[in-house]
Amino acid sequence: MSLNNSLKNAPELKTLLLQSNQFTEIGKNEFLNSPKLKRINLGYNFLTDIHGAFRNLISLESLTISQNRLTTLTRNTFSEQFKLKVIYASGNRWKCDCRFLWLLNSSPSPLHRFLCYSPPRYRNKFLSQLTHLDLASWTDTCDTSCKCTCIAREEKFFVKVDCSNRNLTEVPHELPTEVGELYLQNNLLTNLRDLNIHSLTYLRYLDVEQNNLSNVDLYLPNNLETFKLASNNLTRFMSYFPPSISTWTLSNNPWICDCDAIQFWKLLKSESNKVC
Repeated sequence: MSLNNSLKNAPELKTLLLQSNQFTEIGKNEFLNSPKLKRINLGYNFLTDIHGAFRNLISLESLTISQNRLTTLTRNTFSEQFKLKVIYASGNRWKCDCRFLWLLNSSPSPLHRFLCYSPPRYRNKFLSQLTHLDLASWTDTCDTSCKCTCIAREEKFFVKVDCSNRNLTEVPHELPTEVGELYLQNNLLTNLRDLNIHSLTYLRYLDVEQNNLSNVDLYLPNNLETFKLASNNLTRFMSYFPPSISTWTLSNNPWICDCDAIQFWKLLKSESNKVC
C-alpha cells in the first residue's frame, strides 16, 4: 500500500496524519508538491524503506515513524535544508552502523528513542549513547590482524578492511561478508588462494601491491573495479579477469615477454588507459 501520488494537489498541506494504516512504502516523489508540510505521522504502519521519501520537504520539522519495520535512516531521505527538530522512531529494528553517522552529527540532534536492534553489541542501546567510533568501527568477523571500518553509501554501506603492513604470510581467516575495499599491500603473501573461501560479492577495490605473489590464483568478483598488483613476483598474467575492472597497477613485476604473452600484450595495448 502506498500514497499513489494522492497528495499531488495539496500545496498548502502542513500536517499529515497517516498512522495506524497498512502503508508499506513511501515513494520518493510523493511530497513533491507539498513544500509547506511540517508534521508527518506514519507510526504503526508496515514501512520497510523510506529512502529519499522526504527529500522535497524543506519545511519538515516533526516526523513520526514509530512501530514500523525500518532498519536504517539515511541522510538522502531528507532535504538538504534539514530542519527536523524531532524524529519519533521507537519500535523499529534499527541496525546501528555508519549509515546513522549523519544523524549523530546533527546539531541540534532530532533523535528520540532510537533504540538499536543490531548489531548484537549495541542491542537495546539508544543511538544517542553511541559515539562516532562506535558506528564507524566494524568488529563482526574482522580478523584481529586487520582494522575494519564501516563506510556509508546512501542507503547501503560497505566495509573497508585494512590488513596492510602486518607481515602477513597468508590471507586473513576472517573477512566481513560486506567487504568492499581490501588492503593487503606490503605483506609477505605468496598467493591469494585463501581469498576464494570468502564471500567477495561486494568487493570493488583490492590492493595486494608489495608482496611476494608469483601468480594470481583467484576467482575475481564481477564487480571488482580496482586491482593493484604492482611490485610482486608475477611473470604471467591471469587468463581471465572481469570486464568491470577499470584500474590496474602492474609495474615492477618480472614479466616474461615471449610468445605466450601475446594476449597480455594485447590487453596492455587495448586497455592502456586502465593500466598503471
